[in-house]
Amino acid sequence: MTTLPPERDLPGADRMVENIVHGVLPAHGPSPRRRPPLLWAGAAAAAIVLVVAVLVAQSLRGGEVATPADPAPASPSRTQLVPDPSATTDAPSQSPTQTQSPTQTQSPTQSPTQTQEVRPSSPVNLTGTLGVTQHTRYFDVTVREFDTDGEGLAWAFNVEVCYAAEHSGQNADGTTRTSLDPWSFSIEDGEGGGPAQWVKASRLPASERWSPTYRERLLRLGECNSGWIQVELGNPDLFYPNLRYAPADFGDVIVWNQEG
Repeated sequence: MTTLPPERDLPGADRMVENIVHGVLPAHGPSPRRRPPLLWAGAAAAAIVLVVAVLVAQSLRGGEVATPADPAPASPSRTQLVPDPSATTDAPSQSPTQTQSPTQTQSPTQSPTQTQEVRPSSPVNLTGTLGVTQHTRYFDVTVREFDTDGEGLAWAFNVEVCYAAEHSGQNADGTTRTSLDPWSFSIEDGEGGGPAQWVKASRLPASERWSPTYRERLLRLGECNSGWIQVELGNPDLFYPNLRYAPADFGDVIVWNQEG
């Protein structure tokens, strides 16, 4: 237990009690140390500047984070993904003319297909023109020119017959016969009068003025027989003849008219 010192009279004891009651220290005692007002003001200002700096820094960092998330501006990488129409148009692999390689000009080996498309499917009855080929179901027939001896004694037609399509009456070896049988002359007697008559060339006197002479010949598919069908009647009163091709086996009739 702490022992208090003996009581004694202290000078000015009443004043000391009064100072204690009013919180005032005696003048001779040590006074508490206080900071000058300027130091407190500086510290407060520094604190305010620090707070403002922190807020500004946070605001700047927030702006940098928000900028990439803004969808409004388009990035350069997305712009490059849009295809350029001119690039595909000029590309050789996209050219319409090359995608249509099937549209290239047909080779000569394809011409028979086109010939079959225009070939008649039934007997024909035609008026022919010199130098123009006439098509029947199985033959291509051309009368190239007409000639005479100058005195009206002999007449001749230069003809060509080609075997163009197979028919059921061909020979076992694939050949077919061509001859004078289908050919006839139209003969009219200017002196005796009367209508013109068709007479087979094979029944009229033959001439040897033109060469080569059209003769009987066997043809294979794709082959032709050509030459002059020529007769010599020796009568200048007979009109220049017309010529007719009419094979009895197929029913075709083609006539070439001549003017005398």
